[in-house]
Amino acid sequence: MMRTLLLLVIVAIAGSGSVFGQAVEQDRLPPLPDPAGGLLDRPSQAAFDGWPPQQLRERAYWLPWGVPAFNTAALFNRPVLFVMAVRWNHGSQRMMNEVMADPRIRALANEGFVSVIVNPDRRPDVKERYQTGGLPVIAVLLPDGRPMLSQANDLGVAEPIVIGSVGVDEMEFLLGEAGVYWGRWAGLLREVAAEWYEREGGDPPPAGSPSLEASDNLTRWLLGSADQQGGGFGLAPKFVLPGFYEYAALRSSRLAPALQPHARSSLRKMCASPLFDERDGGFHRMAGAPEWKSIEHEKMLEPNSHLMRDLVFALRAEADPGMSLSLERTAGFLLDVLKRPDGTFSIGQWADLNSDDGGGYWRGDGEAPGIEPLALAGTNALAGAALMRAGVLLEKDAWVAAGREAIDQVLRQAYQPALGVQHVLEPRKDSMRFLVAQADTALGLVDAYQVSGEKRYLEAAEDIARFALNNLSDDASDLLHDRIRGLGEVGLLGKPRRPVRANVRLARALIRLHALGRGEDLRSGATRILTALSGDVAAFRVQGIELGLALEELNREPVVVEVSGQGRALARAALNASVPWQVLRWSEGEGAGKLTLRRVGRSVEVDQVGGVAEALARLAAEAGRKEGA
Repeated sequence: MMRTLLLLVIVAIAGSGSVFGQAVEQDRLPPLPDPAGGLLDRPSQAAFDGWPPQQLRERAYWLPWGVPAFNTAALFNRPVLFVMAVRWNHGSQRMMNEVMADPRIRALANEGFVSVIVNPDRRPDVKERYQTGGLPVIAVLLPDGRPMLSQANDLGVAEPIVIGSVGVDEMEFLLGEAGVYWGRWAGLLREVAAEWYEREGGDPPPAGSPSLEASDNLTRWLLGSADQQGGGFGLAPKFVLPGFYEYAALRSSRLAPALQPHARSSLRKMCASPLFDERDGGFHRMAGAPEWKSIEHEKMLEPNSHLMRDLVFALRAEADPGMSLSLERTAGFLLDVLKRPDGTFSIGQWADLNSDDGGGYWRGDGEAPGIEPLALAGTNALAGAALMRAGVLLEKDAWVAAGREAIDQVLRQAYQPALGVQHVLEPRKDSMRFLVAQADTALGLVDAYQVSGEKRYLEAAEDIARFALNNLSDDASDLLHDRIRGLGEVGLLGKPRRPVRANVRLARALIRLHALGRGEDLRSGATRILTALSGDVAAFRVQGIELGLALEELNREPVVVEVSGQGRALARAALNASVPWQVLRWSEGEGAGKLTLRRVGRSVEVDQVGGVAEALARLAAEAGRKEGA
């Protein structure tokens, strides 16, 4: 009878759906078949003979992450079969469509577990706490969301039970063993998990001095790990490193040029590598093996946006046909493949599910893979700003317009004054407020303001940044939490997380807002964040590149370019000049256009387009000599 009740409750909550769960992806539940299987039409004495029927035992009952799902697990004293997967990922699709769809696996899951599925793109807070470094993630959790632990590992210590990608037979065995494990030692598992939970993941990284010396320490590690032959760092994996060229160029401008040749060489080699899609443009997600082999063929919006920005900075310094082609084809991928009807961009293109390695389409076989429809606020803000900068550089007004359209949609669909920005734009918006959305959106908006002079972008960026500072602060450190605490803290969500990349991007937005005259307290906020991360910058390895860039920006005074009058052509010339650390401040007014360039106590006025680059270079070089001395 307990099994019967459990099935009825799950049917009522979840309904039927695809392997990824229609109930997870839609606001409404799909139509239900007759859950009783003709039960009510039979005589009472035989009503439960052979029930539940086979079709109910072997259906998928995926519940979305949330309090109701874990309440169900607690009510029926069942462990949770937790799956974190995305449709764009080749491994996730294979695991879900082949292993988790197998009737034997479904029957075991329904018999002994409550099944919960999470899209990590929608829920970065869940991803932050349950990720293992790859996709899919399949784990066994206790009914309260804490992991089930086992000592059956090489170290013999209690570690979470994570199954990962396996075949049907192995999954059947593992689920059976997990069920036995829970049936025999449920009380002990709860005790061990409680002890593990108290020790788990609460300490922030060591604080230090947010100085140029910290940036130097990171660069020494980067130079020691550089792959001079293949580009990037280490033999594998190879992937886009956000801000790498920009960081190297900024260091070079203070007479520390050692990293810049490798940064430029790495960009060239990536553009000439199998990561670049010569068919449709854009870059694949990763090369998993040395010599640019084992390509993971998904093509995602975020890394392509970051690469576009770095290519703009590299091309401002020196023309390069290969880089120019890659920039143009990558912008084309965003506009032709990822652009949605409302002007926003989808998060990416799937791998080819009809081939073993996901790359059949790009070798000339079959139809183009699907597009993941999800659109995120922060990623769209960064992509829009990157398109605008690229459009200014290559004189593509349509790119600038498309970038502005995406950013306008972010403000229209996700932003509320004093309430920050929602993470998900489409489909099915939600009210979640994550640090990553605030940081990426604020940084993208500040950049878009500098390209366009649109004051509302600047005002929204400041408002979003202040929302993050006011609502995501942490009592234990000067870093910001990844989510607003106290909202549905199931399982490990009760444990604080202070993601480095999101904190760094918010700090970079705060530094720019201060340089644009929006308040000294914003620079203080950036300083606190970067101080909290500067104890051992080299420990972050390649993931510390954006941190190193933020440290350079905090400690270096930018060239402030004040645009007045009808100075749009002058502003474009400034944006395309090879000066890595500048901010543009627009003022309203009529009359002839003029730029006022300010840095380190110097001020220069320019009113001719042809003189902008030279004046900027001279001013930056003078300041660089002082900083490098």
